[in-house]
Amino acid sequence: MIFKKSKVRRFNIKIYLITTLIFILSGSLIVAAAIYVKHGVDFIEKPQFEDSSEVNSKNLLDNEELTGKLNFLFVGTDLDGVHSDTIMVASYNLDDKKMNIISIPRDTRVLIKGKYRKINAAYAIGGMDLLLKTLSDTFGIGINYYTEINYEGFVKAIDVLGGVDFDVPRDMNYDDPVQNLHIHLKKGMQHLDGKGAEGLVRWRHNNNYTSGYALGDVGREGTQQLFIKALMKQKLTTANLLKIGKIYGILSQYLKSNLAIKDCLALAPNLKKLSMDNLKTYQLPGDGEYVDGISYFLYDDVETTQILSEDMDMDNIEVIPCKKDQ
Repeated sequence: MIFKKSKVRRFNIKIYLITTLIFILSGSLIVAAAIYVKHGVDFIEKPQFEDSSEVNSKNLLDNEELTGKLNFLFVGTDLDGVHSDTIMVASYNLDDKKMNIISIPRDTRVLIKGKYRKINAAYAIGGMDLLLKTLSDTFGIGINYYTEINYEGFVKAIDVLGGVDFDVPRDMNYDDPVQNLHIHLKKGMQHLDGKGAEGLVRWRHNNNYTSGYALGDVGREGTQQLFIKALMKQKLTTANLLKIGKIYGILSQYLKSNLAIKDCLALAPNLKKLSMDNLKTYQLPGDGEYVDGISYFLYDDVETTQILSEDMDMDNIEVIPCKKDQ
């Protein structure tokens, strides 16, 4: 009997780990692929799981039953690890099992140390702590856990998971011999392996610009969010239990996070109850515009407040106006 109980406990732990890892994988692979759009060069950073003094991290194992809300930040850095090219914030309500994800364009105009800059400069100037402070100062968003990723595990991880079925929104063709990047996808439902998924989330336009997303990066973010939903819906299954070693082995090479394994174990039983009907995605409202000869994304503070406070049900939101005259 003791052996059987121990075996069941190990089985449950594996379920919990795979659940949380797929959650992390969903957000992290997207930001990783977006990084690779610009650089096309593989790079590896040693795995780091650490605490940040500016993050309100919680010891989830202190509570027998998890309640309240948690905010997660997914960040992708560029080749040199200087700029945060991709930023996603996920808010998860532990009580009603609802998750909301919003993408923040890297060119978003924000105030950083008294001067207006693109939000991706916050990481370059002051690292993760300044980026977290900027999100808090600009939108009132408090982050509990962050995950930062470099690109290389994207294709391998998707292949380990057996690929993803996805309805490609349009024909996608793009070739860049320098990056060894070749994207050729037909519109319609199909099974994407690692390379196909990579092409999907990287594509913005064809070589001759005859076809592409009208809003550039913002349009691509919409496809990326749909891919997140498909990935989570198809891969949050116990069938992936036997792959947990490979999945974690791949992710741990490219992730830096303050989310410890013990936190994954505590969070996953709750996260496992998440219905895809309760997973909503949003994009920061606003428009692209040149200010003093520099291209920015100018967010609408009124609409942003509504999305964050009402649609995403986030607490303590205070969005400051996005000014053009400073």
